[in-house]
Amino acid sequence: MKTRGQISIENVVKIYDPEGAAVMAVDHCSLEIAAGEICMIVGPSGCGKTTLLNAIAGFHSINGGSIHLDGEMLCGPGKPKASPGSDRIVVFQNGALFPWKNVIDNVTFGPVMQGKLSAAEAKDKARSMMADAGLSGTENNFPGELSSGVRRRVEIVRALMNDPAVLLLDEPYRALDSLTKCTSPC
Repeated sequence: MKTRGQISIENVVKIYDPEGAAVMAVDHCSLEIAAGEICMIVGPSGCGKTTLLNAIAGFHSINGGSIHLDGEMLCGPGKPKASPGSDRIVVFQNGALFPWKNVIDNVTFGPVMQGKLSAAEAKDKARSMMADAGLSGTENNFPGELSSGVRRRVEIVRALMNDPAVLLLDEPYRALDSLTKCTSPC
């Protein structure tokens, strides 16, 4: 099976134009990320990291350049905004668990709603992945009953349940303790 997830970012520009004042968010960024490679983009607040991630995910348009995934153009000339897809899953900076669903229902939501797995198959896969992430025993808890670090791990497992080609993590280690950061498979 071919490894998925090669990203090519070529000369990408993103300009926000609030109230007529052009604000350069991404200035001619180019980057190659090989399939299976772990890449971190580091910089100060406001330098365009989240904006670039959102362009890859299909949440923001770009003003110039192009972004390709596995050789296919996501956005670029003639197509300023990528179509969102299950091949690119985002784990948001501020979290996005459903507070009214317990952990197992949060984790299984995506593949069940997309028809990729039956509810039973999704729960089996979720329990296995949750065990790998040290989350066994939290299945029936609600997000508000968990520490922020445990919630973050649930968010990551929920994203991985969808078997994306690319996992886009905004502030990936937010709320994780030092030991988890060092041993996390992410």
